[in-house]
Amino acid sequence: MPSAKRVRSPITRSGARRLGDEYQDLIALEVLVDWLEHSERYEWVQVEADGAGALDDVVARKRIGPIIYRQSKFSVHPDHVDDPWTWEKLLKQEAGTQGRKLPSLLQDWAESLRRVSVSGQTVDAALCSNRGAADEIRQAFAQDDSTLLDLAKLPSQTREKIIAQLGSEESSRFFFQCFRFLVNQPDLTDLEDALWW
Repeated sequence: MPSAKRVRSPITRSGARRLGDEYQDLIALEVLVDWLEHSERYEWVQVEADGAGALDDVVARKRIGPIIYRQSKFSVHPDHVDDPWTWEKLLKQEAGTQGRKLPSLLQDWAESLRRVSVSGQTVDAALCSNRGAADEIRQAFAQDDSTLLDLAKLPSQTREKIIAQLGSEESSRFFFQCFRFLVNQPDLTDLEDALWW
């Protein structure tokens, strides 16, 4: 039986990058519009914030409450069967130019969260993505909050990989108690339409 050919996307690599930038801009605009409507809520907002590491797409300091850190990840085809966030994608370590493994997305986010949390200021850090989560991740969402993952709900093999990448069980627990996964968010058109209203 012949294997099914994968349909090639009409969107080029540079086109996907541009759409990703547009998505990031819309995530930032959500915060900026909220600031315009409620000027008393914020002290400042930064886009591509220096010093925020891998949580730099949007950073906003509220007058009362946490500092907001948002990292956007756009998917050109969020409805494709092979597109959802999986542990494999979150823990994948590419090889660097000298053969060393580069940090995974989870490592980058966890290290950045650790650094921005040292000041003692409350932090609201999250991934914002139009991509959904695979069952293996959805099953790990905390019962009372479907944006936080519960380390205890993970299969032992996955938990061990995460603990190995993040350095300790304590570091892993801290990350999952503080970092939210805002997945399956509106796509570009829907997000832009919502901002007009």
